[in-house]
This record gives sequence, structure tokens and C-alpha cells, in this order.
Amino acid sequence: MISRQRMEHTGTEFVRAIIGRSCDESRFIELLRPFVGDRCSYLVPSGRVGLYLLFRLLARRKAIIPAYTCRVVVEAAKFAGIETHFVDIDLGTYNMLPQQVEAFAGPDTVIVATHQFGIPCDIRQLADIAEHSGALLIEDCAGALGTKLEGIPVGNAGLAAVFSFEATKLLPLGAGGLVTLADATDAAKFSALLEECVCHFSATRLAARVMLDSFATSKVLFPLVHALFSNANGATADDGQCEEVWEASRYRHMRPWQIRLGTALATRIHDVISRRRDIAATYLKKLAGIPGIELPVFPEESEPALIRFPIRVTNIPKIDFYRECVRRGLDLAFSFSYTCSDNVNDCPSASIAASQVVDLPIYSHLHGHDADLVVQRVLGAVNSGLELGIVNDQYVSEH
Repeated sequence: MISRQRMEHTGTEFVRAIIGRSCDESRFIELLRPFVGDRCSYLVPSGRVGLYLLFRLLARRKAIIPAYTCRVVVEAAKFAGIETHFVDIDLGTYNMLPQQVEAFAGPDTVIVATHQFGIPCDIRQLADIAEHSGALLIEDCAGALGTKLEGIPVGNAGLAAVFSFEATKLLPLGAGGLVTLADATDAAKFSALLEECVCHFSATRLAARVMLDSFATSKVLFPLVHALFSNANGATADDGQCEEVWEASRYRHMRPWQIRLGTALATRIHDVISRRRDIAATYLKKLAGIPGIELPVFPEESEPALIRFPIRVTNIPKIDFYRECVRRGLDLAFSFSYTCSDNVNDCPSASIAASQVVDLPIYSHLHGHDADLVVQRVLGAVNSGLELGIVNDQYVSEH
């Protein structure tokens, strides 16, 4: 079975990171400069912690957030004591609609400009909105490390940006992230806030989790792991519910072995991005025009570095489509099967995305024939759904 995701490191890189002794944080950050820009940069325990600290630093009353996004963004605002206002998304790019942002932006707001899945949002227009309204702009680049717009890495238009090194990201270190800031005064204040964080995960526990993830997604073990996971959790374990209790002070800086592993990955990240772009090109070419499958749209002059390849299944309930793919030996990820907004009528496109989006595998370990197999199994699932009468007229009319 082809797994939905795999960590990008090799076994050798992981072992060397675990047994190594040197730890050069500054070199790791310098290797990331071509992908994040030349700003004040700080390693953080996670993207969520980074966002939380930025919300505290900027001290605005309200955050404008896309309704279709990861719940941890909402958690970061919630626990920083900031009110959230959700705006709808474009169903091609999965990014927030600037016209809705403009309607709510003001001197008391922070605009969280998310580059969803590595697809760049309209950051120029959002920057203009922030400037004219008095709002502050930060970029959520959690899934967009390596993405460029007009030749410039995303994360360089706002006051600050957050990148994630969580297990599903382009640079998967199990946990951790990077915050970049344009202003030196803000950077010093951010550094002071960061020092409040303390250790939560032990090096042994996190390292074991990363190692197990690598083994669990291998072609030999994954069918068994998938069966166990599905029996316990269904297709996805994330229902979008925010944690009731969360404290940034439970976490601390990245562990030395993570920095060593990140340094090794950063030296070849160009190749990882290039391979993912080749896979995306295969999907775009071979799935174009297929009835019932809507492909993502990439803005002009953009160079996405995708962590997901989202497709919308429009004429078959996505859980049935997923099961048909699994039956054929293809696992799919679910991104967000929820919308963060409580009011469906305010954000209808976010609700549609939550009900229709599944993600095709796009990690660099996939070979050319693997990408072709993914296409074949997607087409087989679509055709089988039609032949078995899974398509529901009411479902199609409602979505």
C-alpha cells in the first residue's frame, strides 16, 4: 500500500543525528535562509508556540484567520486571549479571500495570511489591506517552506512569519519550527518571550516517535499499521476540536538531535522540493479534466513547495472515495475535515473544502511509477464509485 505520507529523512541521517555530538544552531538557520529570507530568525518548539508568542507580542484584540485551516492556529489565538474572526477561502488555492479580510481589518486586528498546503496566498493584496487599515500582518508558512511568489520566498511580506517542522511538513523533525521577524526591536521582545518556554518532550520520547513514524510508513509495515489505525480512529483522528487546556510553557527549544537532522535535510532540500514538484506536475497532467475531481490552482509567478496535494472529490462522498482508494492500495490524507467557523453560511467554501478535500501522497520517496500508480488508483476509485452507484444526486446538488 502507498502511504499518505513519509518523513523525508533517510535512516542513515536519523542515526547520525541521534549519535552525533556537535550542534550548530546558527548553521542550520543559515542553511534555511534561501527558503525563509534574511530576517531575525528563532527556532521554536512548534509552529503553534511560535504563533502563540507572536499573538502575545503584537497584543491586538482580534485575529483574522481563514475558516479552512488547522485548528492549532485557532488554539494559538485562543490561549493568547485573542478573539478570532474567520473569513472564507478560494476553492482553487484554499487561501483566504482578500475582499472578506478587507471588510474586517482594522487597527485592532492581526491578519494571519496562510499559504495553505504550500500554495501561496495573495500576500501582496493582503499587505496592502494591512497597510491601509492599520492591521498587522503575519504569515502562516507552516506548510510553505520553500514556496516562492514572484521569485521571493513566502514569509517576507508581513511583520513576522511562522514555519513548522512537524512530522507532515517539508522539513519533518517530529516537532519544532522557525519564526522570522522583520523588526529588530520586535525580535528582541520575541526572544524574551521565548525564554519563558521550558522542556516538555524528552529527547528520547520524541526521537522514538520520529523513528517509529519512519518504520510505520514503510511499504512492508504500512498495511498493518493502516489497518490498526483505521480500526482505532477511522479515516482520520483529527475532528477539529481545540484543546481545552494548553500552555506554551510546557515546551522548550528544539533538541540537539533535531537540529542535526534538520541540518542534514536542509543541505538537500532543493532536491526534495524538486521531486515534489515533479510529482505534482504528474498529477496535474494526468488528472486534468477528470469528472468529479477538482485540482488545486497555483497562482501565476508562483513556485509552490507542497506538503499536500489536495484534490476535491465533487460527485462521490469523500469517505467512499477514500475507501475505494484504500481497497486499491492507496492511502489518502484528509487535511482538515472540519471548518473552524461555527457559522457555515458565513464561510460556505470552507465547508465545501472540509467535506470534499483529500490529499494525494507527494513525498519525495515516491518514484515515478509510484506517482503513476497513484493516478491509476484514483481513476479506478472514481470509476468504481460511478459503477457501484455510490454517487448520490442529493450529495451532488448540495455540494
